[in-house]
Amino acid sequence: MTDQPDPSEDRDDRDDRDEQDRQFREHAFPVGDLEREVLDICALRVDGYRLMEDIIRERRDPSLGFPEFVAPLVKTRVFHEDDKLNFLVFFGLQRSLGKWEGVYDGPDSDRHIAFRLLFLHLYRMPVPRGYELDDYPRRWEAHFAHRAEEVAALIRRTFTRLEQTPKDWEDVF
Repeated sequence: MTDQPDPSEDRDDRDDRDEQDRQFREHAFPVGDLEREVLDICALRVDGYRLMEDIIRERRDPSLGFPEFVAPLVKTRVFHEDDKLNFLVFFGLQRSLGKWEGVYDGPDSDRHIAFRLLFLHLYRMPVPRGYELDDYPRRWEAHFAHRAEEVAALIRRTFTRLEQTPKDWEDVF
């Protein structure tokens, strides 16, 4: 890997990446905006709305919605067997914490904990084929994938900081 700017990146992308690099070096992460940006971009790689529509169609149950898949995982912290559903929940939690009922949740809320755990479970995985959302997979690759393990280590430390390391999550720790 070279330190030369990628000519395909525009100046704003390079400036953003330089700022992120500075924050990583100064260990400003995972407190605040950078942690949220990393989690959001990773979660928004998947088109959760289209995935939800397909699940409703496959299961022939129009009453299904995000809560039916999100709530059990948040409550039990047990992943769904099908990672497609875990991507759906990851997307649903991003929407909840960023726009819907969870916007006022504190960083140690059950939803935030589940959101971080899903990040740790899914960040290495590609989005299910056909469910990539717009520009987010490219943004993830351009800004964070090259230091995904560093990002994950810092996210793991939030559990220590919050004193909420789940004992039954060895596979993500």
